[in-house]
Amino acid sequence: MTTSPWPLSAAATRLLVDLREDRAPSTTTKTISQLTVKELILRGHVRVLSVNKRRMRSTIVTVATAAPGSVGPLPPPLDVLARELPVTGSEELSKLIRKAAKGNSTLFSVELEKAALNELKARGLAENRVRKVLGFWPSTFVAPTAAGRELAARADADLTHAVNLRGLAEHDENAAMRAVQTLGVLILLAPAGLAVLGGLAQRWRRRGGRAAGELDLDGFDVLAACAETLGDVMDSLGDDFGSFDAAFDAVASSVDSGIDSSMSDGGGDGSSGGDGGGCGGGGD
Repeated sequence: MTTSPWPLSAAATRLLVDLREDRAPSTTTKTISQLTVKELILRGHVRVLSVNKRRMRSTIVTVATAAPGSVGPLPPPLDVLARELPVTGSEELSKLIRKAAKGNSTLFSVELEKAALNELKARGLAENRVRKVLGFWPSTFVAPTAAGRELAARADADLTHAVNLRGLAEHDENAAMRAVQTLGVLILLAPAGLAVLGGLAQRWRRRGGRAAGELDLDGFDVLAACAETLGDVMDSLGDDFGSFDAAFDAVASSVDSGIDSSMSDGGGDGSSGGDGGGCGGGGD
């Protein structure tokens, strides 16, 4: 039977589960940016070449980037970021992010959030609505549709089950592999999800890209993608989930460093719902 993995980008999913009609969402533009960079890595547009811990210094994550459009169609937020990242054969990840922000000052503060919202609207999962402030002044906000609320509930349920992924991987790695394939990029929102994904992808890779009872996927296979895009790094880590925890913590720190630097240079940081097309500002 054909199985469809999670249908949205991680950034759009994070916004969807946070959309409410009675309050502004708390998802920050920084969170949206972090998820978009990490998903670009999983999808192979940004390839991790090495993760090096230097004495008395932060860990250095070196990456390469592909030309826009060369890794197949990308969800809207990823496509926006991919077009802004310089094409390089080798660059520190944090520096690469800062270069993209210098080339487009609203990239991380406005445009990725706007693209994630447009992804939801295009799928009929969110819509603009108008309410009156103090009974007089109209204010446009974004709210989930019935379909959006249903998919958000499914995401919450799937993420609740994902809490036990590491334990499942230790006892039945084939079942864990199938669970990860079904989660798709939703794994980015799961606690320690990337570390579990990395460990399973390495085991899957050493089997020659097979798992018992492997799923017939109609869509993005996050397990195969991780094995492909992080294969060079995996060879030096072995199968231990703790090693993957450390490696992905380093990647996350490098992403945070690049985004923090770009925002402190004038990009700003805030929660979704500000001006410029956010959840509370209308959007396109």
